[in-house]
Amino acid sequence: MQVSDLMKLPYPDDFFDGAIDVVAVCYCGFEEAQRAYHALARVAKPGARLFSRTFARGCWGEGTGEPAGRHMWLCSEGPLQGLGATRFTAEDEVAELLRGWTVTGVERASLTMDGGRHDIRHLLIEGIKQ
Repeated sequence: MQVSDLMKLPYPDDFFDGAIDVVAVCYCGFEEAQRAYHALARVAKPGARLFSRTFARGCWGEGTGEPAGRHMWLCSEGPLQGLGATRFTAEDEVAELLRGWTVTGVERASLTMDGGRHDIRHLLIEGIKQ
């Protein structure tokens, strides 16, 4: 296993067949996340696929605690409390966010907590590198 800084991936251009982000890039501010997706596109081969699962707007925790950037919060309640600044993505921001990728699909996924009183919302994003 190799651990690397997402912004300084130590791989050549066009190296990987795909990239998977499961609620990792959502802990980056919007502009930093754009750079992260662009860095992933750099090391992905043409035709490579991207899958990203990120927290969606309207998720429990959004709007609680201290604001920390564009749609980003230091959540004071819910399961994201104490995990650091978390960004919540709107569906209409996805194409702007995924620099270097062509978005091929966006789906919504949700689950509830506390007997249905709170929603945990995700966007499931698919893309392809041209």
